[in-house]
Amino acid sequence: MDATTESVATQVACPLSLEQQVDLMRLFHGVAYEARHTLSRALHRQDMTEAEFLLLWTCFRRAAKPVGQQRLVFDVGLSKAQTSGLLESLRRKQYLSGERSVDDRRRQLWQITSLGRQQVEEVLRHLDGNTGDWLAGLHPEVYRLLVQGLTDALAQASKSVSSLDLPRREAA
Repeated sequence: MDATTESVATQVACPLSLEQQVDLMRLFHGVAYEARHTLSRALHRQDMTEAEFLLLWTCFRRAAKPVGQQRLVFDVGLSKAQTSGLLESLRRKQYLSGERSVDDRRRQLWQITSLGRQQVEEVLRHLDGNTGDWLAGLHPEVYRLLVQGLTDALAQASKSVSSLDLPRREAA
């Protein structure tokens, strides 16, 4: 296994004890539950699932060029099969367009359509003013630190995402 396929955990020693890691998992689980609930409320009137919206959002944020399907699998954290089915659903709704890569015909590339952009903007209107709700139950200092840490992580991820090599599967 080379450095591009190793997980962060094998490359950097975790400074947290096992108990701290489990406490962090509990915190993230609770925050993720509230985030999903907030997103679900915003999607109430849309003809779209949360997973479809997250795929659409990823293409919206990377609208400058088509996004590879494997990149979407990695970014949204769904299985290849789930992602493929959801992307086809979004294509049928005309929210995304798909094409084969000219460099590698095995790669499927996805790009948001104008109708897809309209859908994202509609969801954003529903989310506006409610986005902090999913963090409201946190202690104010935990909230401040979490927001600061996540902001830093997002900034770092946006710098490195284009250069990030996805793990490649070896042929069987």
